[in-house]
Amino acid sequence: MVRVAFLLPVSLALAVFNLGCSRAPTTTPQGAQPSVAAGAYSQPAACAACHPAQAKTHAETGMGRAFARATPATLDREDFTTRNTYYHQASDSHYRMIRRGDRFFLRRHQVGYLGAETNVIEKEIHYIMGSGNHARTYLHRASDNRLLQLPLGWYAEGGGSWAMNPGYDRADHAGFRREIGFACMSCHNGYPAMAAAGADAPDAPPVYPAVLPEGIDCQRCHGPGAAHIEAASQPSRDLARIKAAILQPRSLDRNRQLEVCMQCHLETTSFSLPHAVLRLGRGVFSYSPAEPLSAYAIHFDHAPGAGHDAKFEIVNAAYRLRQSVCFAKSAMTCTTCHPAHHAPRGAEAARHYAAACRQCHSESKLTAIPAHRGATECIACHMPKRRTEDVVHAVMTDHLIQRRKPAGDLTAARAERVEIDGVNSYRGEVALYYPAALASEADRDLYGALAQVAQKSNLQPGIARLEAAVARHPAEGQPFIPHLASALLAAGQTERARALFAKVLEKNPRDVGALRGLADTEAASPERSLAALRRLLALQPGDPHALYQVARFTRQTADAAQAVEAAPESPDALNLLASLRKEAGQTAESARLFREAIRHQPDLAPLHENLAGVLGAEGQFAEALFHFNRAAQLDPRSASSRFGQAAAQAALGRFVEAQAGGKAAVELNPNHAGAWELLGNLAARRANWPEAAAHFQKALAAQPGFARAELGLGTTLAAQRDLIGAKLHLERAAAGADPAARQEALELLREIAARGGR
Repeated sequence: MVRVAFLLPVSLALAVFNLGCSRAPTTTPQGAQPSVAAGAYSQPAACAACHPAQAKTHAETGMGRAFARATPATLDREDFTTRNTYYHQASDSHYRMIRRGDRFFLRRHQVGYLGAETNVIEKEIHYIMGSGNHARTYLHRASDNRLLQLPLGWYAEGGGSWAMNPGYDRADHAGFRREIGFACMSCHNGYPAMAAAGADAPDAPPVYPAVLPEGIDCQRCHGPGAAHIEAASQPSRDLARIKAAILQPRSLDRNRQLEVCMQCHLETTSFSLPHAVLRLGRGVFSYSPAEPLSAYAIHFDHAPGAGHDAKFEIVNAAYRLRQSVCFAKSAMTCTTCHPAHHAPRGAEAARHYAAACRQCHSESKLTAIPAHRGATECIACHMPKRRTEDVVHAVMTDHLIQRRKPAGDLTAARAERVEIDGVNSYRGEVALYYPAALASEADRDLYGALAQVAQKSNLQPGIARLEAAVARHPAEGQPFIPHLASALLAAGQTERARALFAKVLEKNPRDVGALRGLADTEAASPERSLAALRRLLALQPGDPHALYQVARFTRQTADAAQAVEAAPESPDALNLLASLRKEAGQTAESARLFREAIRHQPDLAPLHENLAGVLGAEGQFAEALFHFNRAAQLDPRSASSRFGQAAAQAALGRFVEAQAGGKAAVELNPNHAGAWELLGNLAARRANWPEAAAHFQKALAAQPGFARAELGLGTTLAAQRDLIGAKLHLERAAAGADPAARQEALELLREIAARGGR
């Protein structure tokens, strides 16, 4: 039976420390700040009562429209009725955007066996993420209040079109199951009012409250506003107290003003690195512009000269701006060009940005340059639009201010880069980017080392550095020990990882992350791993991954059913339960579960193989062949898929195709006993006894005691009148565990005996 195991162990997932994705320790380390109290924030609409003009214009900016409920008013750019279909060739999927009254849906189907629609999924669009200035993606709220990104997005380029979201433009993608983590929400919307303290911990399940903000509001730049509104509501109307109760970003120094924008616009890369490490102990929704950005997160970059110096990605406006000579030689900030509460458009924008340039570049100096005479705007040449490397359907303004426009077609179409861990992901030093230096030696050592191992960019040297840093700073280093354990596990140093996870649990038996890690390190000992998982489930009942891991170890149908109940769209859990149902002889239910797993993850070859195996056992060879063909298409290097194709073709009487498929299988895997046995049977059918005998012998060399091959070889030798050799192999088949082979072998032995052994 082919197993599906494409989900990373959670302990490895904990090693992903992109901004908002580091695990939360049990204590707040030195240098970190506690999360802002939830009650410090006010309802965003409250600001408009006193600041109506600013509220109105801000609502029209990209930030103000960054997140919204899906309604006819907010879905005002897309066509849901005529130009509302999209075919994705890589995954062979058909999408349709649907409007029913005031509700909106995304439907996906594929063309299945005999041309019928199959693998249909339809989910309602509950939210829009993205202003639509460049792109929009659509979210579905699940029954457990997780938010799921839908595969298809909308892009403004060329007047608007549908295309796959980033990470989906490939055959194997997350389908309708990609969760919107807290890190995504933190920069695409106002902070939600989480139910309890710690609910926004980076490793907490991304479960959202029933009511979400709609757009980035005033408090992301001015800080929590409840105290300000309370002061303004007093009869005394003490202006000094009112002003003191809210942050005015213009009162900050230049760097701190920039940080107000850089909290979301400073992403050195969206590919594996990590680009930032959240301070341990911080909640994802805890940054306030009243504090330095480095108290919340530390930013990192590729090492200089590593081939990534000129990267241009969708969220690195601040990163590119900071490379500009204009930036280095002036006191400019983001608001030098971008008004804080207003986004100019069209001709107004061209005039506005040109005026911003002329604050430093005088008219007399500009007109002295022939190319500038008569020019009315600067941006097109000095900050041209370019296609981004990570979101290939988006064209953005390059914030690197350049003397001359780069040569070539900057908006030429490009294919999405599929990042494969360890193949084309970055491997090298992770360099501190912002702040330029860390004041604390402990921070320099600990966070600098953590960045090396967080996404395995510099794993082995990083482990040594992190170990040394924890030893050098024992007090500050305690919260980093679980991360060191995860790094050791990722490097294959299981015993050392186990010891560290156990050490963490000695101090805090309720550390869920350490329990997950311990379960992973105990994989060679199911009893110990199960003990860790059951402790975890006592703390987090219904945890889908833990339930699935338990079922994998126990292989009990009841445990697998519980895992499916907790995660009904999990291909892993469905596949496991289907396999157990098949082993129990419940083939109809097994086939149903395999089909459901495929519906949620159609691009997994093993799922199609498993379903085809059940169909073949039921004699449904034509449909089995369809799924074996699909598996071979998805994974051309799979010998088992090619063997399945050949076996189904042989059952359908397509012997020439079966011969070719069997040869392809043994070319991919010379030790595939089943393929050699099939080739032997095909040769025997042609009465080519020497070739058949050679194939059966190769099957037995690959799998000694293989009853079907023993039967085939015995039959072949009998046909060549080698009765002594035939009896030897037929007796072995008769003694084997395969009941069908045993019955056939016994009948042949009786026939040989009846003929006097001749």
